[in-house]
Amino acid sequence: MFSQRTLCLQRITMSELVAVSAVPEATKENPFFPPDNGRCVINELPTELLAHIFYISAKEQDVHTEGEEKGSDIEFEEERSDMEVEEEREEDGEEWEDVDEERGSALNFEVLISHVCRRWRAVALETPSLWTQLNFSRQLPYLRSRAYIQRSRKLPLTILMDFIDKGACLILDSDHKAGPPLAAAAITAAIELLRPHVARWRDFKLMVSDYEVMYIALQLLGNIGPAPQLEVFCLYHYGGALVGLELEYHTLDVRPTFVDFMNILRASPDLEHLTLRGSGPTGNPADWSAEEKEAGPVDSAVPFTSSAVKPLVLPKLAHLVLSYHEPDYFSVLLARLSFPALTELELDFRYADCTTFVQGTLPPLLSRITSAKLSGLSCNAAAAATALRAMVRVTSLNLNFDFLDHAWYTPLLEPPLACPRLALLTTNDISGREIKALVRARGEWARPSRRCSWIWTTTSVRARSGGLRGMSRRSTDLTGNYGVGGAVDGRDGEIVWGRG
Repeated sequence: MFSQRTLCLQRITMSELVAVSAVPEATKENPFFPPDNGRCVINELPTELLAHIFYISAKEQDVHTEGEEKGSDIEFEEERSDMEVEEEREEDGEEWEDVDEERGSALNFEVLISHVCRRWRAVALETPSLWTQLNFSRQLPYLRSRAYIQRSRKLPLTILMDFIDKGACLILDSDHKAGPPLAAAAITAAIELLRPHVARWRDFKLMVSDYEVMYIALQLLGNIGPAPQLEVFCLYHYGGALVGLELEYHTLDVRPTFVDFMNILRASPDLEHLTLRGSGPTGNPADWSAEEKEAGPVDSAVPFTSSAVKPLVLPKLAHLVLSYHEPDYFSVLLARLSFPALTELELDFRYADCTTFVQGTLPPLLSRITSAKLSGLSCNAAAAATALRAMVRVTSLNLNFDFLDHAWYTPLLEPPLACPRLALLTTNDISGREIKALVRARGEWARPSRRCSWIWTTTSVRARSGGLRGMSRRSTDLTGNYGVGGAVDGRDGEIVWGRG
């Protein structure tokens, strides 16, 4: 017998059925028992009404079994074979066999009803709305999903890709985990199967527990084409701590709100790398406190405190990249965050006056870091000197003079010594004479025991350094002697200077 849960909208237990069947009069008008004259009332329903009942029942099952794993490609292939046998029996005048109750309870409703009788199967297969939900947590080669796509015809599709536990739904190793190569093959096959039908995507959800799998999926989805009917697009990661977050080049309509952005950071205490390049929390920074207050605290038991009053601490963040925003935007954002473990900072604010930002916001950060990469920080000489002299711990400095004022060069030459612990300087768009002067000047202040070597490419030497052309690379002590090298590192226009 079929499961009453799947065949009926009204629930009734087996014990209740037995009790009712003991009283013949009680069964005459009971819809759960066939009439004595052999009449099958449900077969008298119009096809459209029967199809609608199927649709409602399938939706009800979705509500009660959301997230459950049901069926597989292997079982689906067996079901198709069984179905062909049943149809052959009917053609020979034989009766259809009931689906085993245990097996039937494991089938999706739409598959189950297609095994009741020939008419129900025909109605089910001709009802595209029953077949629009695709689940790609099954084994390759996705026979079930292929059939569902075909049966759903042109209706919008709801897609769930469940690759949690690194694709544990695939062939598993001894640790019950399928590594990224297996999950990569599965997710590639799934997306390629769906690619021709992207115009039908309405709801897309991807769940992974490995960021490598997520990256592969995003690469594939990046050139999938337009999805005009898409309403829901969700990417989930389960298990493991978030250690890196990169938000880059997002239009305003897809950037996270300030509240959502802060909640992401708050939920990521192990975050080590943060990049905001042409992206970040949306909205007017002046309204961020009001947005926080309106959203309320994450923990209702904790009184609300604005991040402007109590900055959010990211205890493990070591590498921060900020670029392509107005400096005032980042001034407000940085005031709401704290990075006690910060060691590396990259900044690039092109085409904006950053004097106030460089002189006021940056020094507290620069005093803690050991590595800095700066580009596009237009400011006056006083601000540049303040920033460079705040770098008391910096051992590695990258200055891009394609977008930096020359004011960032002078403090490296003159006392008081900027960046006293500097061991490696990477720069470009600076002449050979200037690099000579830099090495001589810093050599006078450095300890004699330190050694210095530097590299630049032939392109830079020919374009800017007449006096240094043809000299060989060498090392020298920092007593005023110097050496220079030609095309060693292969990076056009770049000079690297440092202590050996």
